[in-house]
Amino acid sequence: MPVWQKDLRKLSNLIVDTDKDWLGYIIKNLGAIQIPRTDDPATLLEGLLWYRKDTDEWKYSPDGTNIKILGDWAVISDLTVDSDCDYVEWTGLDILTDGVYVIFGAWKNPTSSDTGILLFINGNETSTNYYTQILKGSGTNIYVARRDFPEVAVAHANQSNSFILFVLLAPDGYLRAIAPTNMNSPATPEVEVRCITSTFTVSNITSIRIQASVSGGIGAGSRFILCRVKGT
Repeated sequence: MPVWQKDLRKLSNLIVDTDKDWLGYIIKNLGAIQIPRTDDPATLLEGLLWYRKDTDEWKYSPDGTNIKILGDWAVISDLTVDSDCDYVEWTGLDILTDGVYVIFGAWKNPTSSDTGILLFINGNETSTNYYTQILKGSGTNIYVARRDFPEVAVAHANQSNSFILFVLLAPDGYLRAIAPTNMNSPATPEVEVRCITSTFTVSNITSIRIQASVSGGIGAGSRFILCRVKGT
C-alpha cells in the first residue's frame, strides 16, 4: 500500500511500493525513485524518476535516452523587499531554455511623487533603447500614449499598484513584454495595459531589472514573484 505523509499536494510526500501487486495492476517502468540528488543520473533507464534538490525539479526519462521535467511551471524567485530601494534584479536567467518569464508584482510607492516601474534586460539600462505603448481605462474615459522608455506600471504618491509582467523574446531578437496593471486608489481603480519593446536585439535574455523612476520608489513590503515556463 502507499504510504503518505502530511501534504499530498506535493509529489515528494508520496511514497509508492513499486514491487506490490495493486489489485492486479502492476506499477511498471517507474524504476527506483531517487530522492534527492544534485545532478542527473549518468545512466538513464526507461521510466526513471528523480528529484533535483538544487533546482527543485522532478525529472524523468520517458525512454531511457531523453530527460524531461515534470510540470510546466516553476517559481524562480519570491522576493519581498525589506526596505525602500531603487530596483530589484534577477541574473543568471536563460529564456531560451525557460521559454517565458512572468513577474507578479505587488508594489508600494512610498514617495511623495508619482513613480514608474521600468523594465531593463541584459544590463541595457538606457531608457531610450525601449518603447512603451499604453492603453488606460479610468471610469468611462480611455487614454492612449506612446513613450520612449520601458515603463511597466505607475503608482501615484504613497499608493500601491499590482501588475503581471510577461517577458518574451521574439524570434527576431527583440524584447516583447506585456503588462496589465491595477492602479489608483481602491475607490477609483484604473486599469492599464502596457506593451514594451526594445530597439535592440539580443540572442538571449539573461537578466531582468525592475527599477523605480524615483529614488527609493520601491517600498518596503513590495513583493515580486518571478516564474518561468520550463523547457523540456
